[in-house]
Amino acid sequence: MENKTNLLVKVSNMYYDENLTQSEIAKALYISRSKVSRLIQEARECGIVEIIIHGPNERNTYLEEQLKDRFGLKDVRVLLGCNIQFDQMLSGLGTLANEYVDSLLKPNTIVGISRGKTMKSVINAISPSRKIPITVVQLVGSTRSNDPSIEGTEIARQFANAYGGTYYYLFTPLFLEDENAREVLMKTGAVAETLALSERADMILTGLGFLSQDDLSLLWNGFLEQEEIFNLRSKGAIGHICGYYYDLNGQIIDTKIHKSIIGLDINKIIHKEYVIGVAGGPSKIKSILGALRGQLINVLITDEKTALNIITMDAYGSI
Repeated sequence: MENKTNLLVKVSNMYYDENLTQSEIAKALYISRSKVSRLIQEARECGIVEIIIHGPNERNTYLEEQLKDRFGLKDVRVLLGCNIQFDQMLSGLGTLANEYVDSLLKPNTIVGISRGKTMKSVINAISPSRKIPITVVQLVGSTRSNDPSIEGTEIARQFANAYGGTYYYLFTPLFLEDENAREVLMKTGAVAETLALSERADMILTGLGFLSQDDLSLLWNGFLEQEEIFNLRSKGAIGHICGYYYDLNGQIIDTKIHKSIIGLDINKIIHKEYVIGVAGGPSKIKSILGALRGQLINVLITDEKTALNIITMDAYGSI
């Protein structure tokens, strides 16, 4: 019996941990493929192997408390599962973000929302618990993206429509280099109305961008000259929130491009009652850590592996 148990454990390890195929296992153990299949099934039936399917909204509450205490956050949601695919992770973050925001919404709540692929995942997962009169406002202008579904105009519209609410657009570019033209544009009727409304937002819902030392294909690269990209890197920029770049300690970088942004000022963004940052994956570890250290967000929604790496980097300086 002991030899049989050892064989079941060995086959299970080869199949589930080493990711060998049944044919490869059969060849290594000099047994038939059909016997391997029977052993795998038997291992499951006798409890040697347990298969747990994690839904997209299951959470690691232990890590949530660790992050909350470590960074003084208002709230945290950590998606359970360290080995999930990137698309599945984004979908799960979208679901957690929707559940959290839905729990906060009241009649006449004003939600300021940003742009990007993560915000698109929030929209894709949206499932309101009820219809409610809310207002959704676009926080910053649009980029030159080839995908309109990730721009603030479309994200604000879909979010508001899901609840039966109203939405306000910023029909402007994200950056406008001419300072005088920018000032005039920000004071015009529709733009001024949207910006004034965003200042009254009860909560901010945003992704967190990153600036990789090796990445030359920034989403809005067309707005930045190579000299300014070099300047950002030389000053330690590792991420951005609504177009505002910051370093690993969360300090906003001194750069001329911030004076070109059309949107809600960063100091008005980060002082809202709820600033909900949704981000996950290896590329976002530093940008999330910087946002947490600088208290640029007070609610974090991320995945389990990213959460573990954030805590490790904050404690030891590397991962």
